[in-house]
Amino acid sequence: MVGLFKHSLNISFFLGGCVRVCCQLCQSDELWEHLYCVHNDSRAITDELRAHAKRVGWRSVFFANKLQLQVPLTLLQLSFMKVNLQSVKGRFLLST
Repeated sequence: MVGLFKHSLNISFFLGGCVRVCCQLCQSDELWEHLYCVHNDSRAITDELRAHAKRVGWRSVFFANKLQLQVPLTLLQLSFMKVNLQSVKGRFLLST
């Protein structure tokens, strides 16, 4: 009986370590970015998508459908355009 308890305790420690490693792996942003690139065209990853993924995580981006991604990506694209427009205006005003 003691041998069976010892054996099940060893198995519990082993499984606990496996669960911990799997949990860390599933929380890894690099894994989800890689999976997103494998399942989607990696050339289609824009600066806006990277900025959105940095904010919400690649796991959320991976599980979001295309329609769910359109709104935040469009807003980010508009904010990038606004920043670029302001920097262009600033350079134009400085040069005149």
